[in-house]
Amino acid sequence: MKALIIEPCQVNYGDDRGGVHEPEAALIDARADVVRRLVAAQRALYVEKKDDPAKGRDTAEPALLKLAEARRKQADSAEK
Repeated sequence: MKALIIEPCQVNYGDDRGGVHEPEAALIDARADVVRRLVAAQRALYVEKKDDPAKGRDTAEPALLKLAEARRKQADSAEK
């Protein structure tokens, strides 16, 4: 299940890495239970409305997704 991280946090992908730090504006693909807990903790938003049990309340708006993509590109270019 895909989610947009809105606050930096640790994400457990269920592998040997344990918790992985994910920065703000990161798009993640994690298990549904992990994403639900991140959304409940107000650390992430669902990317797709169909995944959101609240039918859109906790889904990222398209404008927010575009802004997050621009922010990721800016961070990538700053690293180089």
